[in-house]
Amino acid sequence: MHAFMFLFTALLFFLLTPGILLTIPMGSSKTVVAITHSIVFALIMTLTHKMVWEWGVANGFIMKSGHLKKMDGY
Repeated sequence: MHAFMFLFTALLFFLLTPGILLTIPMGSSKTVVAITHSIVFALIMTLTHKMVWEWGVANGFIMKSGHLKKMDGY
């Protein structure tokens, strides 16, 4: 995994930890809050991953790796 995407994922996880930016649903048990925040994290990560990856490539934070070249005779 590229360090840029690792840091993006870690930052997103931290920001979506209950009580950092928001706590939803308010007044619910810790389990319900944790499940809700995990679903929100998964949705945001899924919706933003490609966009953040492409931004990182365009701005030089991520280097696109080329395909492995076939060795002669194989």
